Order: sequence, then C-alpha cells, then structure tokens
Amino acid sequence: MALHIANTQITDLEPLSSLHNLVALHIANTKITNLETLSKFKKLRILDISETKIFDLRPLKELHNLEFLRIRKTEIIVQDKNFLSQIIFDIEVSDEDNEIEKFKKEHPNCRVERY
Repeated sequence: MALHIANTQITDLEPLSSLHNLVALHIANTKITNLETLSKFKKLRILDISETKIFDLRPLKELHNLEFLRIRKTEIIVQDKNFLSQIIFDIEVSDEDNEIEKFKKEHPNCRVERY
C-alpha cells in the first residue's frame, strides 16, 4: 500500500498508525516535524520527507525494509549513522554546493546516488 499526502496541511502522522502494511509514504511539503509514528511501519520501503521540518531520522532506525529515502530541501541531523547503510538517498543540492560530498564524508556507510 502507498500513501501520497504530499503538499497537504497534515501535521501529525499518528492517525496513520494503523496502516501497518504501508510500503511507500510521500509526505513531502507537509507540516510534519516528527517521524516517531513511522517506527511502527515495519514494511515501509520508500519514504519522501522532502521540504519538511523533519531533522531527526532516529525513528527510522527500526525500519529494516526501508530502501529509498528522499530528503530534498530538508535539514537532517543524523545521530546514529550505522543504520543508514542500506538506504539509497535522493538528495537535491545545487551544483555549487559541496553538500553531497559533505554528506558522504559524514555518512561513509551510505550509498548516495544522484539522479
């Protein structure tokens, strides 16, 4: 099951907590600031949190099936880098920035692909 609620005024993911079969969630450009509820979505494979105010990825640590994470135009702080090694990141930065290289240095176990 996939859910696209991008570009909405949603502020809380708790009402979605019963959607245990969710495999893709697109919450880009929403008012979501906390991913705690997502720790329950064990089947989640694809997540788009672009253009949100989310900065903490720790709630994703238990999502062992997560394969793709889009974090365009989002300020992320990663406390535990080890759990990120299986995820493909889609990061959008301008060509003049060295943000991708900086991210790679800070997260050496991550595979970063540019599209």
